[in-house]
Amino acid sequence: MAHFDFDQGAAELTEEQCLGGVGDSCEGGLIVYSGTSPAFETVGADEAEEHLQPLLPGTEVEIEIVEIDEGVRIQVEGTELSMAGSRALLGVAPFHTHVSWQLILPGGVDPATATPKVRLRLVAAGSVYDPSATYTLRLKVVDAGHDHE
Repeated sequence: MAHFDFDQGAAELTEEQCLGGVGDSCEGGLIVYSGTSPAFETVGADEAEEHLQPLLPGTEVEIEIVEIDEGVRIQVEGTELSMAGSRALLGVAPFHTHVSWQLILPGGVDPATATPKVRLRLVAAGSVYDPSATYTLRLKVVDAGHDHE
């Protein structure tokens, strides 16, 4: 059993970086919004629910992209996921992994006008476990003074 806070419903992007642009709005460049919440982790037997069992130690768990919007990227330990079917190793049970959720927009574009999302699932290939259900996660740009939703 791997835990992921799907109730949160969104990856919170709290940092931004201008690439190749100028000014506060990064005119002529690209803005990369990024964040590391939510994370993925395995849970122990004491946290298991009646219908779920903890993953066997040593089980390799991958994240697989089912569908991903343009401009959305996920970085997992140096591997970039940006297209359907791409996978990366989240960890070997037990694990706690923070990925980098990213949204890339042209400079001057208000992130509040974007509605980016990714559909993903967890896969333990070559094990006794079936793939997880497919989950949809929105990417939400937030900062200290603003909530660009």
